[in-house]
Amino acid sequence: MSLRSVHLSGTGNTFHIVNDPQVRPTAALAREMCLQFTADGVVFLKPHDQGFYGWDFFNNDGSTAEMCGNATRCVGYYVKNFLNDNSAVIKLETAAGIVEIKPLVEDRFEVRMTPAKVLSHPKHFYCNTGVPHVVIEIATQDNFIQHKEMCRAIRQSKDFAPQGTNVTLIKRSTHTDVRIDSVSFERGVEDFTEACGSGAVAAALYNREKYNINKVTVEMPGGQVTVDIKDVEHPTMIGPAHYIKDCVYDIKI
Repeated sequence: MSLRSVHLSGTGNTFHIVNDPQVRPTAALAREMCLQFTADGVVFLKPHDQGFYGWDFFNNDGSTAEMCGNATRCVGYYVKNFLNDNSAVIKLETAAGIVEIKPLVEDRFEVRMTPAKVLSHPKHFYCNTGVPHVVIEIATQDNFIQHKEMCRAIRQSKDFAPQGTNVTLIKRSTHTDVRIDSVSFERGVEDFTEACGSGAVAAALYNREKYNINKVTVEMPGGQVTVDIKDVEHPTMIGPAHYIKDCVYDIKI
């Protein structure tokens, strides 16, 4: 039996989607898939009914995550374009709760995310936007690589054990209050990624709490999304998803 996936991108954050009930989702399988065709994670889709789906989600190191904002848009793309499900709203059951995905024009998707919560921490702005994030405002986004070891130390800090935390760096625009540059160091990838949907929502939550601004464009290395966080119980994120290629693996399953 051959293993196949569809490789998709959400603003540069890439995922394999597998839709085959005969395939048993495992961490080892996810790692091997991402070694053969590089990606940030793997989604094993579980259709429940028309317009309603579940998933098993793995990062590329085989670890799991409660939610992934960019992967949800990729699921929306897959459901719309590969399953020909024309539901006005696609519901996806994640470990963090139900996410609602609304297809828009030109392969853009509006995602109604899980609640965004500010958490207590003595030193950092710490929040949960489906997964945990520490948000740090920096002076310039051009040289964020110099902060990698700081981000790695925070991600691995005993303060956030045992699950660890993502770390999102942001730089507010000097020209407008409604744009943020952002990059996230993601657990499970253990590096900066091209984009992070939950990180974009965390950046928007920081902007809301610190500067009382509810709607922002978040510019990440892989592209931009728009986040409206006026209602922290139901923040929304709008952004694109794109097809990369079909993949066939040399893996025994």
